[in-house]
Amino acid sequence: LIERLQIDVVVNANALLFDIASIKVPVIYDLVDDHLEINPDIGLTQKRIEKIRKDIEASNGVVCVTEILERKVKKFHANTTTIENGVYVERFKKARSLKKELVLEGKKVFGFIGGIDEWTGIEEAVEEYLKIKDDTNA
Repeated sequence: LIERLQIDVVVNANALLFDIASIKVPVIYDLVDDHLEINPDIGLTQKRIEKIRKDIEASNGVVCVTEILERKVKKFHANTTTIENGVYVERFKKARSLKKELVLEGKKVFGFIGGIDEWTGIEEAVEEYLKIKDDTNA
């Protein structure tokens, strides 16, 4: 299919879809979650993790969604970078209207959307906030 459609590059975000080593064009592995740790809740067995790692090693490059994942992957794949998930700031301005409903008026709120796991960086974000907080932003 890749040859027939003359695809130049494959971006793979599905850990089990391809055997990356058999693909004859460059492959960028898009690591959207920590798929390198056993997690029975989502079917990540040791066998699947080994397949994912093998695919990452066979790829031409890896894009991670957090710097924590990037550091983890760089231990075995040097051509790794982070492109963080983005956010539409304008949509979050609506959150201000929730402060009254949640009895948070006059208080600073630290918001986070997503899973809270070691690789997401939430602890690092809180640690950095605590370093810079003062009476005007606490």
